Amino acid sequence: MMDEEATSAQLRQAALDLEEKYRATVELSPAMHWVADAKGRLIDVPERLTTLTGLDRDQLLGDGWQQLIHPDDLAGVIEAREAALRADQGDGIEFRARLKAGAYRWMRTRAQPRYDAEGRVVRWYGAAEDITDRREADTALREMTATFEERIAARTAELEAVMRERKAVQAGRAELEQRFAIFIEEVSDYAIMMLEPDGLIANWNTGAERIKGYTAREVIGKHFRTFYPPEAQAAGLPEWALKTAIERGRFVHEGWRVRKDGSCFWASVVLQPIHDENNQLLGFTKITRDITERREAQRALDEAREQLFQAQKLEAVGQLTGGIAHDFNNLLQAIGGALYLIRRRHLQGRTEEVVQLVDHALSATDRAASLTHRLLAFARRQPLDPRAVDANALIRNALQLIQGTIDAEIELKLDLDPALWTTFCDPHQLEAALINLAVNARDAMRGGGSLTISTRNSAAKADSDDEQIAIAVTDTGIGMEQETVERAFEPFFTTKPIGHGTGLGLSMIHGFAHQSLGRVTLESTPGKGTTATIWLPRHLGPAEPLEPVDRDEDVDRAAERKVVLVVEDEPLVRELVTTMLDEMGHNVVAADDGLQGLKVLRSSRRIDLLLSDIGLPGLTGRKMVEAMRPLRPDLPVILMTGFAHEVEQADKPLGAHVSLLPKPFTMSALTDRVRSVLEDQEG
Repeated sequence: MMDEEATSAQLRQAALDLEEKYRATVELSPAMHWVADAKGRLIDVPERLTTLTGLDRDQLLGDGWQQLIHPDDLAGVIEAREAALRADQGDGIEFRARLKAGAYRWMRTRAQPRYDAEGRVVRWYGAAEDITDRREADTALREMTATFEERIAARTAELEAVMRERKAVQAGRAELEQRFAIFIEEVSDYAIMMLEPDGLIANWNTGAERIKGYTAREVIGKHFRTFYPPEAQAAGLPEWALKTAIERGRFVHEGWRVRKDGSCFWASVVLQPIHDENNQLLGFTKITRDITERREAQRALDEAREQLFQAQKLEAVGQLTGGIAHDFNNLLQAIGGALYLIRRRHLQGRTEEVVQLVDHALSATDRAASLTHRLLAFARRQPLDPRAVDANALIRNALQLIQGTIDAEIELKLDLDPALWTTFCDPHQLEAALINLAVNARDAMRGGGSLTISTRNSAAKADSDDEQIAIAVTDTGIGMEQETVERAFEPFFTTKPIGHGTGLGLSMIHGFAHQSLGRVTLESTPGKGTTATIWLPRHLGPAEPLEPVDRDEDVDRAAERKVVLVVEDEPLVRELVTTMLDEMGHNVVAADDGLQGLKVLRSSRRIDLLLSDIGLPGLTGRKMVEAMRPLRPDLPVILMTGFAHEVEQADKPLGAHVSLLPKPFTMSALTDRVRSVLEDQEG
């Protein structure tokens, strides 16, 4: 009897111990354990559930737990419960449950039936688990892998199914890395690898083996600098790549890489850092593509384009030969014929006809100079003499010349903004551009029409750097098709017959505008007309007065004889300049190169003005000026040039007391410049 009682006490104590262990296990478990009767109604819930939901235990028993279920999930949960009751087997159910704070959390519950001696279900034991973090991880994973190719997307679904079964974030992450490694392994067109934070290779896919030639066993644990050429390693490019990826979040580069067999290939590389949730660097992903074939194809395309460009240049030279040579031959014929007749009339004593023949030769010379200026302006090598210009005054001053250019049947109108800003440009080139546009307008209105020259201010922004003036020339002529408009600024392009145009007019205007920090636009409608607009930057200072037209009358002699040093390597030009200065009453010292000129300047001889060509052989005019400045710091200098590149290629500005005289120039232009420079020096 005593033994039975002892045994009974031991059994009761064992039962209590077992119950205590069960409850301890339930309390320590991350899941919330519940008990339901045979019909699925709750008869016991954990205290933790009441704490989380804010509901009393009695409110949850029976079917009271249903009030926690999200309305969109309730029907599915009830249906799943009924199916489990019919099958006597409980599968996992996922649903959203409302917590005390009102927020919903994703839950997953599982249940197992308990049977009596006759095999009937008498209890259901279940556990509910919060899987919100897991679902969010699944969502993030789906978004990350959504851009993978179809085969990776299919594998992603499998990975998500595996991840849903994970019980811990760390275990799930390991599973993800394993699955991801499998996916990467199957990609053969890309070399994909993982790097440790110090650049050591952590894994290696088949694509990397195919492209670089190393097996995983040969390369894992080595530094990724192995693939860089020696010169790139010496320059620290691998370390720079890691540093750039960390600082900028990504490193993208193209360059040479080395295979195991020593051969090189042109690689496209993307290197991206990987951080954990605490922004600690875990390593890098590195993707490399072999784009050698693409690079070679691009190089072949570039070479083909270069060959095409060379062919186009040769075509342009041919157009230049056909258009410019025609005009120059006519001008040379006019000049040569006039000089021949002048010589004959002189020998015949018929001097009364000489003046008219000289005028013909001078006119042809002016036309040749104009053609040269247009060529230089097209190439943006026209030496400019910019100054503050009142465009309205310039247009009015050139009105008579423009009127003489167009036909009598064409009405000339002005629409000038009285508040037009001052601009900064070469007034002579601007006048030439307007005349050129007027000639184009005339040719487009052979039957008469209207030509309007208008001006206006244009301020895109308050910043004065964006403020411009617009000078528009509008005609009512035949207009142009869009294809013609797009080609209008091309050099040598013209719609006129051979001998009636060089195709340099608009190119000259384009070059002048860009040299003046402006631009040219062209708008045209077939049958309605064309508007060409020259945009020039605003100048904040006052405009300078316009210079008078070059005079052709006899040269006035200077009030005081000055000593002028002329340095010019072309004998004919040197002789003409010397003769003209002598006619002005000055004493002239001539030198035929820069060294001779510098020798004179270093002597004690009096020199009041230096007139030199820039493009002298050996010691250029500019270098001669720089060399003599310490000895003659205030000596005025006039540099003659026919090519702006001689000025632009220097590293330093011209300096004080130096002015430019573009070639070719008239003798009156020379005398005016010499007189102006000497007067400024005396003033």
